[in-house]
Amino acid sequence: MNRRNVRRGVVFATAAASLACFSQSTYAETQTMVPFGTQGQVVIPNLVGVRTGLPMYFSSGFGTGPAPLTESSLGWGGVVGYTQNSTTYTDPVTAELSVSKGESFWIAPSFDVFVKKNWSLGLAAAGVYATAYISQPNAVDFSAETVSAAVAPRLGYVVPLGGGLSLWPRVTVGASYAETHYSGGYSWPGSWTRAVFAGAQLGIVYQPHQRIVLQLTPEISGGRSWNVSQYSTESAWVRLGGEATAGVVF
Repeated sequence: MNRRNVRRGVVFATAAASLACFSQSTYAETQTMVPFGTQGQVVIPNLVGVRTGLPMYFSSGFGTGPAPLTESSLGWGGVVGYTQNSTTYTDPVTAELSVSKGESFWIAPSFDVFVKKNWSLGLAAAGVYATAYISQPNAVDFSAETVSAAVAPRLGYVVPLGGGLSLWPRVTVGASYAETHYSGGYSWPGSWTRAVFAGAQLGIVYQPHQRIVLQLTPEISGGRSWNVSQYSTESAWVRLGGEATAGVVF
């Protein structure tokens, strides 16, 4: 055997040994990774992502005025979110059809703590700022500006599926408050809305790393809102939505 073959043999043996060590290390890390849902874990599930429409914490349309928001728009999600929208609205009093175009920006931090194995308690707080330009038939166009805040505790349970996959259904209840101010040709300066709501999320969770969670979460929410404006009204709403997010585990 010449020296070149000896050197090749040494290189291949070294590479094989390194690969074996790496594989054993990766396998050991996978085996020792703390399962998602372990008691004491703190999860920030939605640092970044995308979602359809607004978070479930906000009532549909923020009351009875021409809505600066829509449920179907796709935008950035996570702790900080942004979406643009265009929608139509029929006034419940006059039956006139309006068209609105607007933007929404929100901050919605949330966290969950596993208080027992697989059982989580969480809390979300959210604030949104929305603007809209509204065009009405046979009327002067006007703009709307909405500010809203909400708080929502939630309860969840993790169902491990193996291979880093889990189901994480959560139920949420909460309340929100919104103020909308109009300028231009609208006949009333503003409206004020209070709402209570409940919702359910079915999180499909994948944990590729000890500190990282990826989640696909369809959701349904509904509630009742009370609006004080030129007319005082009460209405109910139901909304489907969802988000795909990345978060962290501590």
